[in-house]
Amino acid sequence: QPSLVGTGTEDYIGTAWGQGAYVNRFQGAPVADEALGRWTFYRFHVPDPIFFARGIEVSLQQVGGARKADVIALQKAGVPLIPVTIDPGSRVNFQQLLTRNPPVPLTDPSLPDGWTNFYRSDDVAAVAYFYLDRPENGLPALAPGSERTAALRPPAPKR
Repeated sequence: QPSLVGTGTEDYIGTAWGQGAYVNRFQGAPVADEALGRWTFYRFHVPDPIFFARGIEVSLQQVGGARKADVIALQKAGVPLIPVTIDPGSRVNFQQLLTRNPPVPLTDPSLPDGWTNFYRSDDVAAVAYFYLDRPENGLPALAPGSERTAALRPPAPKR
């Protein structure tokens, strides 16, 4: 079972922290619009193919990060997120939030200020290109675009 593991989506698509717009032969991010909260990216596994015989499942971890005060403000605004860690700038005081029993709320005064990572919920769509052993696959025709995108929601307004 193949495993693609990295430190973040930006590394997987060959960019860097901040995920700016760029286009390359096998990977890129043609749209990086922070104002609208929209990004697109691609990765073609041509030089490093992923082999599978019957099926494949790929997951994309959705983690965000911001200053602790900003994450608390997002929580107060009702943004669905789960704080995971706080990094106050030194590994000595690095705080694991989910491993505590019971978990500590981010507003607990004993927690330091610092960079806070959190699980987030993004609207993600994906496409996979693959080779078949014949020129058809016996599946029904693709549904119209309006039907396939009916449940998509517009991005939340920037605060």
